Amino acid sequence: MNKNQKSLRAYIDNLFVTRSRILVLRLDLSYSLTFSSGVAAVNYVDARNHRERLIQNMRSNSIFSNILGYAWRLECAPVKGFHYHFMFFFDVSYRDWE
Repeated sequence: MNKNQKSLRAYIDNLFVTRSRILVLRLDLSYSLTFSSGVAAVNYVDARNHRERLIQNMRSNSIFSNILGYAWRLECAPVKGFHYHFMFFFDVSYRDWE
């Protein structure tokens, strides 16, 4: 297990120690084929800026009002190009999720 995996595991374990009910949402975000390869391909800087904008927008979006935290990983594949894997952790004890 590498350093990032150990850190993520400790982060998740700590969330579950402090909260009894957590909704974990995994979301994969990728660009359409138009923007994943060729001339119009999104580069690393663009992908990073898009991630930063998403995180900034989370602060003012009520969907994220009960978020406990999140984790992400950026990957780049030959066909898919840059894409993110996100995990969002929500406290469900304060919200009606039904």
